[in-house]
Amino acid sequence: MVSLATCLKAEVIPAQQLLEDFFGRPIPAIVYEDNAAALTAVHKGYSPNMRYLKRTQRISIGMVNDVIVHKLDDKKTGQIQVVKCATSDQKGDVFTKELPRAQFESALAKIRMIV
Repeated sequence: MVSLATCLKAEVIPAQQLLEDFFGRPIPAIVYEDNAAALTAVHKGYSPNMRYLKRTQRISIGMVNDVIVHKLDDKKTGQIQVVKCATSDQKGDVFTKELPRAQFESALAKIRMIV
């Protein structure tokens, strides 16, 4: 949840606004998340188990809920969708988790890092 909210605030929204100004049209974005608890919290807008995030990490689940599109027919400028993906498809795991050798080599290949 922390990385999702931080990524949205620091990367996705500013890049989306820059591209919208440059191209003069809405630019959609898709953010992939593999954590089911984070997805549920984002779609509900609150999680009692994650209420500490606002105090300890300065993360607002409500802000993430406000900026994402919940249905495909929502007409928001610069739509941002959060989509469920398989844990094995997550490219960032190589930076955040200790992986067994085979999974580590597979993760390096996904980010096109050759050893």
